[in-house]
Amino acid sequence: MPIHLKCPPMSNSGELASEARKLMHNHRQLEALLAQLVAACDAGASEEVTRLWQTFEFGLLRYLKQEETLFFSTLRILDQNEVRRLTDEHLQIRKRLFELGLCIDLHLVRADALREFAELLKQTAHGRMRCYMPVATGAGSASCS
Repeated sequence: MPIHLKCPPMSNSGELASEARKLMHNHRQLEALLAQLVAACDAGASEEVTRLWQTFEFGLLRYLKQEETLFFSTLRILDQNEVRRLTDEHLQIRKRLFELGLCIDLHLVRADALREFAELLKQTAHGRMRCYMPVATGAGSASCS
């Protein structure tokens, strides 16, 4: 069942639209960074992998926190089950992020593992981008499913 988001507790819908655009922009940056990370791993550039990972990990954790802060409070009012599902999803992402970070620290990460993580993030983000787009463009409420 689709979830219809109304503006979360922010001062105005313009602020919400601005925040939604930032999230979408940050998402695109994280995708590009992850692609660079996979390429560095494929090339066996372990120092570059470590450097890129640190930037990616920080950015993804910040992104998840922003998403939770901006949109979960509104969803909590509308659909507790959806909030639980999204919270569990974020927990799984954080868990996998930790596991991959450990592999990178030990120089044991495989490019395939990073590709799988990239696919997981794409799958989870696809619905969110559909959700944020109407808000970011000022088209009104969002519908998430």
